[in-house]
Amino acid sequence: MTRALIRGLNALHRGIELNWGFCFQRSYSKYLPIGRDWRWQNDVAASIYNDNQVLVDSTRIYTKGLYVGDAPQTQLGLSIDYSFLEHFNVICNWVYYDSLYSNFEPSNRTNESDRSQPFMIPSYNLLDLYLSYQCTIQQSDLTLQLSCQNVMNKEVITRGEDGILHDESTFSGFWSQGRTFNVSMKLSF
Repeated sequence: MTRALIRGLNALHRGIELNWGFCFQRSYSKYLPIGRDWRWQNDVAASIYNDNQVLVDSTRIYTKGLYVGDAPQTQLGLSIDYSFLEHFNVICNWVYYDSLYSNFEPSNRTNESDRSQPFMIPSYNLLDLYLSYQCTIQQSDLTLQLSCQNVMNKEVITRGEDGILHDESTFSGFWSQGRTFNVSMKLSF
């Protein structure tokens, strides 16, 4: 097994992020990172070591101008939190993801002529719902929660690893499993 020691590799993260919330009889908040530009800034040399920490080789890493993967460049979100009937609470979360590039290992970018961006995952949005009931039983707090992730039952790619051709044919990713339901109970003494 070998390990690469990469020194001096820098990424620049710039953009505007806005978060705000309102609270009336119900509360809701919005999340809006816009104009993000997350890119690797330079090409660097890398030293390759074996398991005994002996230098066995060196190489160049070519990442300058490539987008940083595994984080959406654009994301919009809305959350509504509503309490009713004294003990009940419902939360609705919607999030839209765009310009999400697949993750990649910078140490694998050793070909100077390969300046292709990592595979860009298609834009998607997800809606999640949570319903909870909270009460006190003999001086202990009880919370029961029912949740549904991906309410619209969409099949989407949520993240993944870039492939050698930087396209969908060599991409390996994680697709949503469709709608999921969970029930949980928490008892605090």
